[in-house]
Amino acid sequence: MRDEGWDSLLKDVTNFCEQHEILVPNMNDNFFVNGKSRRMTPHVTMWHHYHANLFVSVIDMLLQELNNRFNETNLELLHSIACFSPLDSFHAFDLDNDLIELKHQLKVYIVDMRNDDRFALVLPVATAYSGESFSALNTVKTKLRKKMGDQWMNDCLVTFIEKDLFSSISNVLITRQFQDMKTCRNRL
Repeated sequence: MRDEGWDSLLKDVTNFCEQHEILVPNMNDNFFVNGKSRRMTPHVTMWHHYHANLFVSVIDMLLQELNNRFNETNLELLHSIACFSPLDSFHAFDLDNDLIELKHQLKVYIVDMRNDDRFALVLPVATAYSGESFSALNTVKTKLRKKMGDQWMNDCLVTFIEKDLFSSISNVLITRQFQDMKTCRNRL
């Protein structure tokens, strides 16, 4: 969109303005900021102002926001889901490549499992723990907490799943810990 979307957007906006009898500025004219002296304003064309100062800036802000919200795993998941889009006859879906990669990943996993005794001990615990986590998710993530962030949700899930451990810790000890942290922060 950033590299190739400007021309189609400008065309769509121009068509819209013409249909509704809205004046379309000449993109080669100079752009002047209201309230500033025309002599003190840098010479910038309408095209540069709308393209570089607005369009590209907004696209960059959106990209930054998306990069902040989605980690590499989330992006891979979104890409995988996009492969099932019927647009262009599922052109992003490459079954042969995906199967070859999946076979390779499975072979590496099997080799790792056979060569490390720790995997055999961890697997039943991890399976039970993840099952418990999913059932706890319905209790923790309610309609009121619908938009909670990942870190906050993870913290809530840990305290919910490990409630026996957390109930053994006294409230006095927790309060003292927070007071110590506050004191340290105030010293900084």
